[in-house]
Order: sequence, then structure tokens, then C-alpha cells
Amino acid sequence: MVVVGDVLIILVTPLPKLGDNHRDKFTDDTVIFTMEVFSISPASSKPLWFLAIITLLLTLVLAALLYTGYSSLNSRVELKSDRLRLVGDFWGRTIPLESLEVSEARILRTVKTCVLVPKVII
Repeated sequence: MVVVGDVLIILVTPLPKLGDNHRDKFTDDTVIFTMEVFSISPASSKPLWFLAIITLLLTLVLAALLYTGYSSLNSRVELKSDRLRLVGDFWGRTIPLESLEVSEARILRTVKTCVLVPKVII
């Protein structure tokens, strides 16, 4: 196989028989095939950047979901003398005790007959 410019030349010779001492590679049985070879323009890197951005976004969404699952098991409420602090989730915050309406607070029993029990609506 030889490439000359844009032309590919393939030389095919029959296999010699065992025991023959052929010094000449090209005999009368040699067949020559020629074909034109065209170069292909190189591909753009834009599809790879698109895939990289999509992969990055999906990785960030997966990390956020994993952190949400972790924080739902490990979040806590800290009560200090002057503030209430929510720790361990995305929206952890500190709430000053002055902003809470403690005089209207009441103790709830979560039984099925209570009006304030959360309901699942399907």
C-alpha cells in the first residue's frame, strides 16, 4: 500500500508456493488497484463542550439531591438564650427570639383527631 498525493495505490501479489525462491516481488500476476483518498475536515469541539456542560449540571443536581437526603437525616434545631438556630440544611438560619410570638405558642398532641395534623392529599 502506497500513498502518492491523494491517490492510494494497493499492490496485490499472489502468495509464492512453498519452496519457491522468488527474488522478484512483482511478477506478471501482480494486480494494482488505485483509488482516490479525500481528507475529512476535523470535527469541531463544540459538541464535546456541550456534553461537558450537561455532565457538570447533572453532577451538580445529583450532589444537591445527595446533600438534601443527608441533611434531612442530620439537621437539628439549636435553642440558645437569645436565638433559635436551624443547622444542617440548605437554608440554615438564625431566628432571634424577639421575632417569635411566644405568648401565642401552645403544646400540640399529634393525634388523628387534631385539626393541625398534616394531611397527605393524593
